[in-house]
Amino acid sequence: MDYKFLDTDKAVIKYLNDLEESSINEIGVDFEADFNLHAYGEKLCLIQLYDGRIPVVIDPMKIDPMITKPFFESRKIAKIMFDSSSDQRLLYKLYKIRIHNIIDLKPAVNILQYPKLNLGYLLTEKIGLPPFNKKAFQQYNWLTRPIDKKAMDYAISDVLYLFELRQMLFNEMAEKGLMIDYLGKNSSMQESAPRIDNKHSIFRKLLYSSLGKTQRKIFQEIFWIRDKYAKRLDLPPYLLFSNEKIRKLCTRPETVHNFKTRKEIDILEMEKLRSEIEQVHYKYELEMEQQFLSKDGKPDG
Repeated sequence: MDYKFLDTDKAVIKYLNDLEESSINEIGVDFEADFNLHAYGEKLCLIQLYDGRIPVVIDPMKIDPMITKPFFESRKIAKIMFDSSSDQRLLYKLYKIRIHNIIDLKPAVNILQYPKLNLGYLLTEKIGLPPFNKKAFQQYNWLTRPIDKKAMDYAISDVLYLFELRQMLFNEMAEKGLMIDYLGKNSSMQESAPRIDNKHSIFRKLLYSSLGKTQRKIFQEIFWIRDKYAKRLDLPPYLLFSNEKIRKLCTRPETVHNFKTRKEIDILEMEKLRSEIEQVHYKYELEMEQQFLSKDGKPDG
């Protein structure tokens, strides 16, 4: 598949300037990102664009992403996207860049009540493309360079048919009198900046909330110790140890002594990590004993 790959500030600035000066008023947009899967943290890995001529792929890892800010925040060119909420949050969280003038096709799919709401289904059922093995690329490492040809074809396919899909969905909504409903929903998604929730989702799950008060304190401290080491080693936190392992370390402190990470790390780092977890247990040892003895207001037994 033919496309332009832009990985320098100069090339990206030229393309975006040419786009601004052209008569183009709509463009397909999609991102590929890594969310703590192959490295620490959330990272924007690719920006895919299609203006109706030739697909363009921008490598945000090789450029200053801030040079894309005028394009994304411009209201002159509409950005056709599919399920843009996570892309909006990512761009805003990493760079404080907002995406304005979005034509998001996901609300259209919701309104039309299709049996499946994903882009792959629409490309197959509405556009007539052969089924694409999306699962093969859900775990793909978009941080690697060069990018595998099949992976690049997959990434480009997410923007290549957005114009055609938009027209089909809009025609169907117009026939059913649903356009006003769509326009309202699409507009409401863009009224304010994306909400960035800095509280990790694990602290809203039963795995954490079902622990006792002191055990939750221990869980939090071990969780952020893991995060500190993951950041330092540039590893996804789960590759050090899982959230289930953190819970086990809270409920069975004796397991710290033979504790190992899922991915082997330097011996000295391992000793420091184990020592920090042990210090957490020492810190709350008395509180845990008091909590154990005060159940029902009297010592157990």
